[in-house]
Formats: sequence, structure tokens, C-alpha cells
Amino acid sequence: MIPLSYTDRTPTYLCALGAFLVLGLGYAVSPTMPQSAGWENGPLENLQVALLLAAGIAALRYGMWSGPQHAQQHAFWTAIAPLWFMLVARELSWGAVFCTPIAFDGLIGPKFSSTQQLWYRPAVIPVVCVLLLWCSWRFGRARSLQLFTALRHARALPLVELGLFSVCMAASAVAEGHARPNSADFFVHWKDRAAAQNFEELAELCAFAALVCAQSRVMRYWRNTSPGARVSGAA
Repeated sequence: MIPLSYTDRTPTYLCALGAFLVLGLGYAVSPTMPQSAGWENGPLENLQVALLLAAGIAALRYGMWSGPQHAQQHAFWTAIAPLWFMLVARELSWGAVFCTPIAFDGLIGPKFSSTQQLWYRPAVIPVVCVLLLWCSWRFGRARSLQLFTALRHARALPLVELGLFSVCMAASAVAEGHARPNSADFFVHWKDRAAAQNFEELAELCAFAALVCAQSRVMRYWRNTSPGARVSGAA
């Protein structure tokens, strides 16, 4: 049974403060940012990909270096890592961003379509389903319910971080207009779609950063309660 002693919340509070500051500043500066900042395959989206990729590598590294004496950690993190890599693939439109755009708008940038541009697109969903089933099996091997119970008793469940993720994704959806027809009009000081797109990508970047903070919190818990399993720099 994992010891229940880790209660350090300072990084969580810093994560929450940082997310709200970035969202607030993002709302203010989105109309003044370059139009290309929020484009598909643009700077903000590339930052998202880099962040997701780094998180996936950290999870994989932690899992692979945990060693056979820490089978639970090995199983858990090798189940988490593919989820990050699937998010990376999704942000890259499953590879379509490496193709020539099928259209270009001077305001909201290039348009890519995985269904029109990728010959292997029909295989994407089946492969994702297989990976999700494999991850579920690995979670079972990791006795994840036991882990979640331990985190709950240690008050180390990343609920704040997951809540921030939900808030940021909701803000991104509103900016994109998914919440209701013309929901982006909520941001009355925006006069064009480029500003809404910039904020959408900023909010999504904050959402992924919150997920990274959630992962880091669980890693910190494990390092604090299982000194023999530490992986230097894994978080």
C-alpha cells in the first residue's frame, strides 16, 4: 500500500494562479496579437504540441525508469504516456498539418483536412480504440483504484488542476463558438475572428498546462512517498 503522507499544495495554487492570469491577459491581448498566432500549425498550436510531447516523454521516462520493483508505477505511467501522444497526434490533425493546406484564409490561416489529405485516415479511429483498450488494461495492471484511493486520503488528487482544465476548455469552446450560436460574441471587444481564434488557442494551451500540472502533482506524490522509485527530473 502506498504511504499516505504527501500534502504539499503550493504548486497547485501556483498552477491555478498562473492559469487565471494567462486567461485574463489572453482575453485582453488577443485582439492585439498577430493574426497568425492562433492559426492552425501556428505558434500557439506548436507550443501546445511541444507541451503535450514533453509531458508524454516525462510519463514514459518515469514509467520506464521506475524498474521492475515498482510494477504499479511502471504500469500506470506507461498507460498515461500514450494518451499524451494521442493528444499530440490530434493537435497535428493526425499528420495533415504536414501536407499542403487545402485552403487559406488571410484572417484565420491555412485549413487542413485529415479526411481529405491522409490516405490512412480510415485507420486512425480503430488504432486509437486499440490504444485506449491497451491503456485501460495497463490501468488495471496498475491497480489504479488503489492509487486513486491513496491519493484521495493523502489529499493529493489533482482535482484543482482537472477543474482548471475544464474551465479552460470551456473558455476555448466559447471563443470558438461551440457553446451556442455566435457565442464568441460574448467577447464584445473583438472585431474579427482572428482575435477569437487567438484566445481559443491560448485557452487550450492553458488547459493542457493544467493537465501537465496534474501529472506533475501525482509524480511529486509518488516521489515523496516512494523514495526508492525516484526518477531525477521526471516531472
